[in-house]
Amino acid sequence: MKIEEIPTFAGLGIHSERHIAALRSAPKHFPKDRIQRATLPSGLTIEYAIESSDEPETEDLPEERLVMINGFMMTKEGWAPVIDILVDKWDAKTQGKKLKILSFDNRGAGGSDAPFTRYTTSQMAQDTLSLLNYVGWDSAHFVGGSMGGMIAIELAATVPERVLSLALLLTTRGAYLPHPRMWKPFLGSVLGGSMQCVMELLYPSTILNKPIDGRDGLTVQDVLKKYHATPQSDNALPPLYALIAQGVACLTHWVSDDRLELVAKSDFPILIIGGKQDILIPPENSVTLIERLKGEHVHTLFFETGGHGAFFQFVEEIADGLQQTIQRSNTFPMPFEPEVVSSPGIHTQRQVEALYAASKYFGEGVAKEAFISTGITASYAVLELPPMNASVGVEQVVLVAGFMQPKDTWAHFIDSLLSKWNQKQRGVGLSILVLDNRGFGGTDAPFGMYSTRTMAEDILALMDHIGWRSAHIVGGSMGGMVAQELALLDLRRVRSLTLVSTSRDRYKASGRSLGLMVRKTFSFSSVPAKANSMVDTLFPQEYVATTRIAETGESVRSAIARMYELQLKKWPEPSLSGVMGQTAAVQTHFVSDERLHDMNDAGFPILIVSAMLDDVIPAAESIVLKEHLSGEHVHTLFFDTGGHGAICQYADEIADEVIETMRRASPPL
Repeated sequence: MKIEEIPTFAGLGIHSERHIAALRSAPKHFPKDRIQRATLPSGLTIEYAIESSDEPETEDLPEERLVMINGFMMTKEGWAPVIDILVDKWDAKTQGKKLKILSFDNRGAGGSDAPFTRYTTSQMAQDTLSLLNYVGWDSAHFVGGSMGGMIAIELAATVPERVLSLALLLTTRGAYLPHPRMWKPFLGSVLGGSMQCVMELLYPSTILNKPIDGRDGLTVQDVLKKYHATPQSDNALPPLYALIAQGVACLTHWVSDDRLELVAKSDFPILIIGGKQDILIPPENSVTLIERLKGEHVHTLFFETGGHGAFFQFVEEIADGLQQTIQRSNTFPMPFEPEVVSSPGIHTQRQVEALYAASKYFGEGVAKEAFISTGITASYAVLELPPMNASVGVEQVVLVAGFMQPKDTWAHFIDSLLSKWNQKQRGVGLSILVLDNRGFGGTDAPFGMYSTRTMAEDILALMDHIGWRSAHIVGGSMGGMVAQELALLDLRRVRSLTLVSTSRDRYKASGRSLGLMVRKTFSFSSVPAKANSMVDTLFPQEYVATTRIAETGESVRSAIARMYELQLKKWPEPSLSGVMGQTAAVQTHFVSDERLHDMNDAGFPILIVSAMLDDVIPAAESIVLKEHLSGEHVHTLFFDTGGHGAICQYADEIADEVIETMRRASPPL
């Protein structure tokens, strides 16, 4: 793609008293009583402020949260012009949300600490995330300008699940070359303080002599010179070493194709803003971002006469673009509309009894241990339903557990599967392999960064150990991520693949579910409290509160909570190494489009299962899988009132579909 192919926008730029007022609005939005300081876990102290569109009649509305990340040596007050226009235009009643804007000084600038060390954009992205945690924001819209855009890309590639939308202003993926004309005004403005050099560096000369409406003799250059000559912050200038450190962060910044693809596939709305006259970060850098961040969710705003100072030159146009990008995040369509089924789920005493089937299938002596070729000792069990006679054979299925879940968490599903199997596959044998993933239960939990690929290698090694050449693979949640990697490691060993409540990459969990998951995993509270936390995490509240067991009248919530209490008393305490390792595996999991297409082209039957009320891994993640896994061999099952615990909530229904998926498979090699 060439720069000439990008649609450009003329824009009016600075031309009225309103724009002059916006440029002078720093004292309005950054009064001393609004400036706050946060000491982060790293020990760094960051100075920040939060602006709000609050009005008395909108105080009860939910919040739309926006984070603004500064450029090189820019302070938070530099965002005042955009904030002024954006807050003024924001209609909380129409939007249904009030706007909160967080801006802060990066390390090395303004009122934040300036440690004497090397800086990187990834380090500053972590500073941003730590500040987000400090103020209690689980997700937000992010806008970054120049170096701030570099930081914003790093942040989005690291935690896309926390990004609602992304606006990248006049920035680059890295390894860029400024225009040769940049150096003289850059050095003159940074080292010599020349206002003429500032004008030459940030703005094209063609716009400087334009008049301001209603102000005889006043030009754009007059307004901008006064703005840049007026200190926007009360803080002292940074030390020279901090200036150099931020410069090093810019010069060493680089985001790979794989990480840009990850950002693109996260599907949040993206706005890329460029200036065709930018000599500091030439517009070709924005074109490169457009080429890598493809899709209908990516919009552009290129100013024909924009320089690197477009922040200030086109403050109203940029504010409009940001508001539209925020609005797109609330209306973003799902390209594939799943057929959703209604089902009662757990509602009979037989299903309740299945919840307590762990002792039935995992009694003393059932679990075995094996030292496998990946270098760990794995705890596993093989449950056998023998064939009626030797002529009909045995089907083999592997069940892969989710995050910090032991093998016996499958007991209720195994009970449903065996019951359905006897009804539908009379005479055919069934062997079920379940295991504790590395990091939990009886399997080793070595220190280190785990990956879903490594965990998949463990399963293939265990299959080798017990002599299974191929199998049907069923994975839930993190287990579904591992199942994808297993299939891609050796497509020939997969007879069929069932992916339940899972994702092809790092996903956007809700803030509520993240909090509940943390409490479930790390809480020191009582077993009943932990059990209730698990119910709250995995099941829709209305479902567990209103559904009753037909024979006894007991609430489903009570029955499920009782099951978790029994399980939690038997489960081992998670180790720090295991929690860290499995967390790393989930957070780094990613299967590219090309690899998904390879899986699809293998042709084995695939079943994708999800639930529309899943807060942990939203149904949108399964929809993305379905968009890449297409064809008659791919079936779906979406439940209308299901949560992340769908494999428990709808064990009978899923067992039926798993058996049908296994039936569709070709005979084993």
